[in-house]
Order: sequence, then C-alpha cells, then structure tokens
Amino acid sequence: MIKRIFLGLFVFILAIVCAVFFYAYWISQERSAFEDAPANYTCHFTDRAACEKAQAWLQKQYEEHPIPSISVAVSIQGKQVFSGTVGLANIETQSAAQTTTQYQIGSVTKVFTAALALRMQELGQVKLSNNFNDYVTDYGLDTHQPYTLLHLLSHQSGIRHYKDELAESLNDVNYQDTRAAAAIVEQDPLAFKPGQDFLYTNYGYSILALALEEASALPFDELLMQRLIVEFNLSSTSLNKANVDYRNLATPYLVLGSTIFEAPKINYSNKYAGAGMISTPADLAAFGSGLLLFHYLSPTSVEDMFDPISIKDVQGNEMPNPQNYGLGVRIDDSPFGRMVHHGGTINGGYSFLAMYPQQTASLAFAMNAVPPEGLDRQENANELLSYFVSEGQ
Repeated sequence: MIKRIFLGLFVFILAIVCAVFFYAYWISQERSAFEDAPANYTCHFTDRAACEKAQAWLQKQYEEHPIPSISVAVSIQGKQVFSGTVGLANIETQSAAQTTTQYQIGSVTKVFTAALALRMQELGQVKLSNNFNDYVTDYGLDTHQPYTLLHLLSHQSGIRHYKDELAESLNDVNYQDTRAAAAIVEQDPLAFKPGQDFLYTNYGYSILALALEEASALPFDELLMQRLIVEFNLSSTSLNKANVDYRNLATPYLVLGSTIFEAPKINYSNKYAGAGMISTPADLAAFGSGLLLFHYLSPTSVEDMFDPISIKDVQGNEMPNPQNYGLGVRIDDSPFGRMVHHGGTINGGYSFLAMYPQQTASLAFAMNAVPPEGLDRQENANELLSYFVSEGQ
C-alpha cells in the first residue's frame, strides 16, 4: 500500500515536471541568427570608419548576448553622429527594431526626475535643501524623521528599497496616484537617520515626485511631460502606463540560458518617478546632450547634479559615497574624463545613458532583455565613444 502511494506521488510529481517543461518549451521563442537578424545603421560623422566600428560593436553585442535586439545612439556637441539597431523588437511578429523603437529604461528614469527637480528649483517652485514635509505636510509624520528633497534625490533619506524583491519589482497592482504609491513605505521606519548613510531606493523617488506634484499643482505625468519632455522635444519618451497600447514599444523578454520567453506584464505605477519610463537611445542621447550644453539647466544646476553628494556620520565626519552618486546620476572616471551615467535593469529591459562633460558627448543603448551573463555597461560605453573621440582630448 505504501509503495503504491509513493509510486503514485512520484508519477504525479513527474507529470507536473513534464508539464512545466512542455509549457516552457511551448512559450519559448527563438531570436534570429545573427546572419538573418535585421539591422539598421545611420552615420552622420565625418569619419565613416568610426561608424563602421560602431556598427561592428553593435553586431558584437548581438552575437555575444542572447538578446532579441539592441539599439544605440551617439551624440557629439549636441549632434547625433551615429545610431543603429540589430535584432527584433518582437520575435513572434518578426518586427525589426528601429531607431524609433522604444525600450523600458528602468532606473535611467531617475536622471529625468532629478533634472526636473533641479529645473523646478531654478523656477523657484521648490528648494532642494527644504524638508519634504514643507511640501507634503501630512506624510510619514509618525514614522519618518525629517528628510530633504536633496536626501531623496541622493538616496540618503533612509527610505527602504524593495522588501519583497519579486513581488515589489514585478508589481501588478495599479496605484491610482503618486500618493498611493508613496504610501507603500509610509509606515515603514527609516533604515537610518537622513543624511548619515546611503540606500539606493526607487520608493524615495516616488516620495520626491509627491513633493514635486504639490509644489506644481500638477500630477507627475503631466509635470514630466510639460516641464521636461516637451522642452526637450522627446517624441518617443513617456511614462510606461498600464493598459496603454505603445505601438513602438519593444516587447520585453526574459532570457534563461539561451532560451527566450516573453516577460510577464507588470505595472510601473509603484515606481513611475524612479524606474517607470520608456524611451529610445536617440531620445536619451539628445536629453544627455541638452544637459551638457545647458539647454535645460544652468551650469550651476548641472554642476550640482554631476557632483557626488557627501555623506556625514553621526559625528558629522564626511564618509565616502559608496556609489559616487550625485543627483539622479553616478559619477566615475573614464579615459575621456568624467563619465556621468545611470543604468537601468528591469523586467525585460536593459539600458544605459552616459554623458562625458569634457567631450560634450552623450550616448545611450538599450535592449529588450537583460543579458544573463552580464554586460559591463561603463566599459562598453567607453569603447563605443573611443570610435568618435580620442582619449585625452
């Protein structure tokens, strides 16, 4: 009798395992082989050989990483010198990626939110050194010590990140407004006293967006559109809202080994200001150029944005910033001087924006899957720029 029970249990488990493997095989998709992959390149650089190297760089990324597509754009002195794509925006329909194809940019969103906050400071609508509760008087009063907008921008507020990584990063709840999204962490204690440590968090940017809304009397999506996207003329950039048919949005995929699956649909309303935008590398590079050329912010504001914010311990002693984080950006050295950058890793999206102030150069790339074996975004950005700019110039 016992043997029969164990045998039945074994058969049942085996059936489930087989069903899972069959389902995985059934929903898996295959990208185009490199020689069959659609490609699209545009060169506006005086040295055609530089564009050919950039084209080879794109091809190498596609060959080395099992991603459905990759898109890139490079701008020098405010002019786009190269753009290109390789692969498919949608495997099932065999739709080729184009330079107008939008990608989920994840945490590159923070660069937009930070620039918007600095612009509002220039317009006298907010002061980043002010406490958040100066703008939102009824939030977190029982659980949060006072933190400034600067603390929120630089991840020094003590607001937590995801407690349940899977559930919160793959959110499927539609939060009706920014206040509802910020309420997720309203009753959670701070991880440390504001200004005395660093904790990277998307929720800190949701709380920041709440203050920007109160100061402007506009919902965050309208504020972002009217005060930034329109001013930069970024026709392919917006929030990634649920139940909206974005016809140019690349289908997001998950990669397991060499097997590709369409990623589950998630809702970004819990993190719009920190990780909830879609864009194209062309728009990202144009945005970066606009910052470098002071078309949107004053030189003083750009300097503040591009400078790592110091951290002070309990005694007031300065400590190293563990991520060299400024306002919505990280700052590191490169062969071309300072590299100001941010990456985005999200459900079916992998992106990077890099700005080089000394070269007045900006570049961006995006993929519709996260490379499973990893990819050094800074190293690759430096390699890409080296085709167009000489080191030390």
